[in-house]
Amino acid sequence: MQITQQPILEVLVAEKTRYVIPVFQRVYSWTSRQCEELWDDIMRAGKAGEEHFMGMVLFMHDPEAHGGFTQVDVIDGQQRMTTMMLLLSAVCPGEFALAPLVLSEMDRATLEALVAGDGLPEEPAERLVDNYLLFAKKAEEPGFDAGSFRKGLGHLVVASVMLGAEDSPQLVFESLNSKGMALTTADRVRNLVVASTLGDGQQRPYEQRWLPLEEQAAQADAPTTVTDILHAWLVERYRSVRIFDPGDIYGLFKMRLRDEFDGSLDRALASVAEFSERYLSDAEYRAEVDESAAEWAAGKPEKSVSEYKLFGD
Repeated sequence: MQITQQPILEVLVAEKTRYVIPVFQRVYSWTSRQCEELWDDIMRAGKAGEEHFMGMVLFMHDPEAHGGFTQVDVIDGQQRMTTMMLLLSAVCPGEFALAPLVLSEMDRATLEALVAGDGLPEEPAERLVDNYLLFAKKAEEPGFDAGSFRKGLGHLVVASVMLGAEDSPQLVFESLNSKGMALTTADRVRNLVVASTLGDGQQRPYEQRWLPLEEQAAQADAPTTVTDILHAWLVERYRSVRIFDPGDIYGLFKMRLRDEFDGSLDRALASVAEFSERYLSDAEYRAEVDESAAEWAAGKPEKSVSEYKLFGD
């Protein structure tokens, strides 16, 4: 297994490379919510001049030759890669020589048509078309900052993981997706923390912050998970920010990480650790916060002000 950190644009424009979605993966499923957040991440990264980490993408080389192309199976990362291709095709048509991305049979012809600028198939995949049009519309809005957009594109990075011949792609995919269960807030934050260790000279919050937090949760008197701690910490600090479903919680964490902690996971997790000491030692306080967090995480917070809608991954 080889891991490198690289701009996602380098992945998408790889020469003589064809990316293929294995049959065990689902069809394209991103909604406008995730697309809106991606757009905001790009604009924010462009204006701030800072990298934005998009997560891990897992690949596996197909050893057989395919018409002069190197075929790479996309084990995890279909949604992000597909959405980026839609975005680039809608906002910068013809500017990037995008590598072929072969989706499932239901989506394949529609993506190919949108990327090539050709006529759509008779029964197009509506979600692909809707998201393409969403990006095209945003680029036409008054005040669209094309300069920040282009800078932001260059700041999008991923952790590119190439599996070895000894790795089973389907087993890896199933383990990443928790056997069909949705990733928890802790799962997503842990992935973000692990990815932060890939860059040279970066702090190592996984060993110094994350592992002690997991140990605290495991040793607590009452059954407690890191997700419980994160939700309690978030609701205590940002109770007035309304969320609409559990998928928004990770979006809130990322937004506050950027805006309040200047992107420093070390500082953010230090704050979580300080909070967890009282949370885990004071049973009465924990029960009170847990009740509020349960309502808040369900999108039904009491005495909250709807400031803005957050978007999850």
